[in-house]
Amino acid sequence: MKKRHLEVTLKEGKPLAAYLYLPRVDSEKSLRTEQAGEGLLVDYAADGCPIGIEITAPELVTITVLNELLERLGFERLRPEEAAPSPVIPFPDRRTPTQSCCSRCWVRTRSPDGSPWPA
Repeated sequence: MKKRHLEVTLKEGKPLAAYLYLPRVDSEKSLRTEQAGEGLLVDYAADGCPIGIEITAPELVTITVLNELLERLGFERLRPEEAAPSPVIPFPDRRTPTQSCCSRCWVRTRSPDGSPWPA
């Protein structure tokens, strides 16, 4: 079972997109996606349960809006530590599981307890 966690993609130090993974079985995949407001898409598994929220426009989505959506979907509101940014990860010479394509764009993840999320 995967826990809820927020993954943020940055480009040149600014949020480009984010994804809030909702609790789910490891093997569950998105079968359909529905728009849930400006800058928000909800992914649903085959059984109709929401498994994630894509935040396509982080500059437009407030924590209040995200929490209202979570409540409509039957989930608890985000705790402040879940939405807080994680510490900046310095770039070593080689990539780690929390980094992606280039030195200006990477993905940082955090689990609800603040520890790095396994890749």
